[in-house]
Amino acid sequence: FQEVCGWALAGSSNDAVSLGDVIASMPADGGDEWMTPDGYDALRQAVSSDSRLSDLTVCDFTSPGVPVEGRTTQTSHCMALTDGDGTLYVVYRGTDGEHGEWRDDFEGLNEADTDSQRRAEAYLDEMLALYGGQHVVVTGHSKGGNKAQYVTVVDGRVDECYSFDGQGFGNPFLRKYEERIAAVRGRIHAYNQEGDYVSALMAPIAGDTHYTNGGSQAQGITGLLQTLLRGDGNFQLSNHAPLNLFSSDTDLSLDLTGTRTDYSRTINDFTTWVSENVPADMQALVIEFLSDCAEGRQSEALDDPEKVAALMAVLTRYPGTQRLLEQLERQHEEQPLQPFLMNCFPEFLITHIIGTQSIAVANQSRRTV
Repeated sequence: FQEVCGWALAGSSNDAVSLGDVIASMPADGGDEWMTPDGYDALRQAVSSDSRLSDLTVCDFTSPGVPVEGRTTQTSHCMALTDGDGTLYVVYRGTDGEHGEWRDDFEGLNEADTDSQRRAEAYLDEMLALYGGQHVVVTGHSKGGNKAQYVTVVDGRVDECYSFDGQGFGNPFLRKYEERIAAVRGRIHAYNQEGDYVSALMAPIAGDTHYTNGGSQAQGITGLLQTLLRGDGNFQLSNHAPLNLFSSDTDLSLDLTGTRTDYSRTINDFTTWVSENVPADMQALVIEFLSDCAEGRQSEALDDPEKVAALMAVLTRYPGTQRLLEQLERQHEEQPLQPFLMNCFPEFLITHIIGTQSIAVANQSRRTV
């Protein structure tokens, strides 16, 4: 989509490019680790067959790290579309790991305005200056959903915001924009897959939040087990895939009967507590540790005793550590989350913090720190 969209806009001169034109130019077959071939085909067909979508004019498609004269360089893909009736749609893509957004994600814990959020605000301002908009709608998935919520709060011109699996905000943002959040909360609508884990990060600000019963790619006994475990420990990395918001690969409707899972609440409780209770200097060290791990620099993180000590101190002070570790232990044993855990909580932390001796280890860590 990115390649075709960029190519279509580059060759359009003054001719309008519709979203339908872009979709029609895409390969007939596709899919990746986050989208099955059936899901790819269903998505293309859904856009092509709905004139409300296919007739939208693609005004802009900006790639991360690519400077454009007179514009703010972005850290992830952004897109602007119009419908011919005065509505401007601005779309933000999720985290792009190659442009520092993993660190930016974690920095939301202790910063009111992160770099990528400010850049997202600049993009909205630039699109409004270029294309106008009597009615402004912003949306995005994951970090994109967070950006959409952010610009809705800081820019009074946004009329509607739809966040999909977008994470929340830390205490500095909530304090700085308390009045603005209260004023625009009703414009912000959150849709989260019931097993998603990113939307659980930090404090939500949406006026209404819906949990979708989606991602039913697993069939047979696996699907049955997922149904039985819903609301408990069913943590799958694929839960954060955008297509898993929908009922199934081929049914792109939103089933809003989902139930928030226990581990989602656990993640939310922990990150909210960190934002509200941990000193800023210690938060910064924990953010650096987690960012290093998320970006594949586990050895660097583990070689820094100050960062490791900060993380251990937070875990030993947090009142809900036992519950948090029990959730992590369960997922570690059940394997699907293991690669993610081994990135953010390297092996020595898993083996020495998690397990039947977790409380004893925590007490020892408290004394050591």
